[in-house]
Amino acid sequence: MAITDPNSVLILGAGVSAPFQLPLGGAMITDLSKMIGAEVGQLYSEEDFMGGQLTQKLRTSANTVHNFKRFPFHGTIARLHWSEDEGGFDVANLNTDLEKIRKLKELLDNQTSETIDDFIVENPSYAFLTKIGIGVSFVLSCYSFEQRTLSPKPFASRNYPPSSNNRNWVHLLINIVRQGIRENSVGPDNKIKIITFNYDKILEYILETQFSNTEAPYSHYTDYVEIIHVHGECGDLSATSNGLPADVCIKWAKGIHVINEQDVPTDVTEKRLLAKSIIQSAEELFFCGFSFSGPNCRLLGLGTPNKYVVKRLISVCNYDGNVGISKSVRRFEFQRDPTLVHHANLVETEIEEAAGTTEKPLSVLDWLRLGYLGELPG
Repeated sequence: MAITDPNSVLILGAGVSAPFQLPLGGAMITDLSKMIGAEVGQLYSEEDFMGGQLTQKLRTSANTVHNFKRFPFHGTIARLHWSEDEGGFDVANLNTDLEKIRKLKELLDNQTSETIDDFIVENPSYAFLTKIGIGVSFVLSCYSFEQRTLSPKPFASRNYPPSSNNRNWVHLLINIVRQGIRENSVGPDNKIKIITFNYDKILEYILETQFSNTEAPYSHYTDYVEIIHVHGECGDLSATSNGLPADVCIKWAKGIHVINEQDVPTDVTEKRLLAKSIIQSAEELFFCGFSFSGPNCRLLGLGTPNKYVVKRLISVCNYDGNVGISKSVRRFEFQRDPTLVHHANLVETEIEEAAGTTEKPLSVLDWLRLGYLGELPG
């Protein structure tokens, strides 16, 4: 069993981005509230609203690289209301959003949502501000701000962080794909299929940087790997190095579309339908960093495989042995009894769970090393 087999698919959740030090959905609610609180404390320490000092603080964070990190969230909101032609802010609309930011912090502090995605759905009038907060968090996590330019962090390095002994798990994924190419089980007609619920494109950035970084001849990684973002996506990391951070945050925020949200763009809807079709036809499904929440499972059609699937394997990496994940995935387990007529249309499903513990978690790197996704080259 391997992701290089026909009719196999790899499904990724937020946990696989954690090794690259991106914030997770639950923590992001608290993190965004803290960011807003810290910025408010500094912004309004001397003057309120559009006084001269406040105006200058917002202007420099909105319109420069080197000062962006002083007030990244407020600076990005301010950028929305900056007019290049007028050389100034739309003061009335900016003041409205500054007041709205205060209310957003109250909502973040006092509502019940477990994830930032659910918070967005429950508070639609604050959805875009919240998405900007996600964009800001990701830009701060993905870039270094040096020499007044944006530089992607060294995500493609052999270890990440580079000074650590933490091997880059995407390197191992690349090695598995290359092994499949050598064995003629992977190619343009049998691509590795990856469905991701993550907004970031760190995976693509590493593949772009490292996949063909050998003397052995390989064409572009997209000839061998198909990646589908079902919650929308942020922009390519390498494509934004010359832009203003605030503009990047706004662009990335516009690319985020969570489950249960209304008015999802056509291209995202089409990707979701494609992902569902792949899942319903798959015989080997590999999950990592995925929580098996009901809405996400239904989005994938995980409980409704098509009639041509007779038997399937669901293989799961359970990072810390989370009981909730174990329970959630087990609801898809089914052993067919051929003597029972009412079992005739049900798909036999085997669950393979590799679980760590809170004391000794099982990382995505460990999972790959143990061979759950396929054979690594010698």
